[in-house]
Amino acid sequence: MKKSFLALPLAVILETGVLASCTLYVKDGYLIQIGPDTYKIADIMDSQAYTVTAAKSYYTLLKNVYTQLAFPRDSNMDLDVDAKVQKDYYEAAETNAKNNGTTQQEERENILDNAGVDSLSEYRDSLYLAEQTTAASDSFYSDNNINTSLLNDYIEEDWPYHVKHILVKVDADDNDYHRGEISSDNAKNIANVVERLASGDETFGDVALSMSEDTGSDSTTGKSSKEQYGDLGIMDKNTSYVAEFKLGTYAFDMYYNKDTASTSYTLNDSTVTAASALGPSTGSTASSLLSTSFDYGSGSYDNAIPISAIPYTSAVALDYYSETDKSDSGHDVTNATENNYPRNVIFNSYYNNHAPSLIYFDDVSDLTTLFDIDSDDPAYAEAESVIENASFKTASEVFKDSSLLPVQWNYSVDLDASDADDVYNPTATQIDPNAKILTDEQGNPILVVRAGTSSSSSDSDSSSSSGYEGIHFIVVQKDPFDTGAADTDSALSTLNDYYNVSLANAQTSGVSNFVNYIYSTDSDDYNNRAKVIKNAVKATDSNMDFKLYDYIKDKALETYTVDATSIESRVDQYIDSTEAQNDYTSQTSYDTAWSDYVKKVNFQFNSQSMKEAVPTSAITDFNNGSISYPYIVKTASGSWEYSATIGTEYGIDYINNPAYLSSTINGSSTSD
Repeated sequence: MKKSFLALPLAVILETGVLASCTLYVKDGYLIQIGPDTYKIADIMDSQAYTVTAAKSYYTLLKNVYTQLAFPRDSNMDLDVDAKVQKDYYEAAETNAKNNGTTQQEERENILDNAGVDSLSEYRDSLYLAEQTTAASDSFYSDNNINTSLLNDYIEEDWPYHVKHILVKVDADDNDYHRGEISSDNAKNIANVVERLASGDETFGDVALSMSEDTGSDSTTGKSSKEQYGDLGIMDKNTSYVAEFKLGTYAFDMYYNKDTASTSYTLNDSTVTAASALGPSTGSTASSLLSTSFDYGSGSYDNAIPISAIPYTSAVALDYYSETDKSDSGHDVTNATENNYPRNVIFNSYYNNHAPSLIYFDDVSDLTTLFDIDSDDPAYAEAESVIENASFKTASEVFKDSSLLPVQWNYSVDLDASDADDVYNPTATQIDPNAKILTDEQGNPILVVRAGTSSSSSDSDSSSSSGYEGIHFIVVQKDPFDTGAADTDSALSTLNDYYNVSLANAQTSGVSNFVNYIYSTDSDDYNNRAKVIKNAVKATDSNMDFKLYDYIKDKALETYTVDATSIESRVDQYIDSTEAQNDYTSQTSYDTAWSDYVKKVNFQFNSQSMKEAVPTSAITDFNNGSISYPYIVKTASGSWEYSATIGTEYGIDYINNPAYLSSTINGSSTSD
């Protein structure tokens, strides 16, 4: 080496790759450098201060040392390095000399300077180190090591969910909690998804392939979830899906799901439940917000994420009224903004909900009492047939216990009453335990959430890659807290088998694991699905590099002895402190996501009492064009009353009636 190895600052040694020029081996406990001199690692480190930067440098040095010992040069590396030297040194220098009007020798020296080395020999050695580093990573992330080692850690740390969904996009803005406006096509699409799933004639995947609007290609599989029958792949604690999708799914599992809310694992002498594994950290603001109890309907809930029930008849009505923008007589109704259109009334009452909801099969008579559809209408008879023949799980089979059953909000208030309290206090009643809940063909509950993002996102949910607004119909295909296993070891073994990345016997029609979940005759499809697991494992946490370091070190020390006692304690301290900081940063970010989501859900839930949305009973009045009370005013006695004017006796206590329509109609009937 031209430069004195010991004279160089450690940062320069590491950044320029000088260390790579020293072929390393161990003799009598000492690290040996090519040449006549023998050095301990401690001798190299003597000039370094006890700083974080120095500790990181020590870590990088040891990692490079262990890498070169654990993955020695081989014939394949020789070929690769020779090819790179030929292309990036000799040929590049020749081309650059012609282009720049310089000599090849000058250009070769420039290439060495840019690489931070003094000679071709050092340059070659830096290329070897890059090859050895790649070999170490390939070994660490090999199928065998993932299956036998990394998967278990990944499952215990990140709790992977295999999820699928159907996305129906809508025009309403994400922040329009009670006054969202959707198009006729939006209404038809939402209704058609529900009606087709409820018919029992098609699988969830079939409906997703036909109806889902998530058409963005996944970077790993090259296919959209729509093309994959709704399959989104893996969602874990690191996946940056929108909160309604991810945390809404978690909340259902943590508090309500009969198959998961009471499940517990014993890991590292601690009891782990869905709530403790998926929830925010104990003592955080998010944890405090989430644990706030509330009552609504006839139920009492000990968490802040309510679960609502969407009546099946609402989907029938949404389809029925999808194009309605005039009264029954065909007249335009004066002052009838789109908020008054029946499709928007139904959307805001039942589907515009950022907390999770489930669809249940209500009484067909709700079509009349809630949505003004006569019993002699063909839609009524069709809905009655579907409801009577529904063969899904009951609410008591889906929910943890009867006190936690979801509620259906009843917005059918008397808009002509002298007392307007009902407008601001809609009733909420828990559904019957025997009511059927909409599930997929395998009996998995279908969660419904309203979500959206107005800006681009980097998450793997392609629906949000460029911003979207929509309704997600979500199914968990494989739930880490619903394995059917009787104990922890069996549960983890079941999950390891499910996420096994080996491709042997993948091309079968029977689904046994994630890789072959979707049958294909193209082996690349199975390889790509295996990559989904591998990528998830690699991203399991920000400390993965330290796990790689331990892996390389262990392999090196199987054969060699490295005398690094003088700095290993500093390296260990660096690793411990960096891991703690990374964990803190990740947990803080996760807690913040929970806090923001709980606040959003609670804002929408608590504002139900204000009832800014138009009540479903206004559908009848829209059809008649008959609401004539533009205001709700507070009388001297403190009661609320409907009024056509704001009198001085009412002072300033009044609210615009959200359901107001003038009884005046424009033009003549279209049927005339």
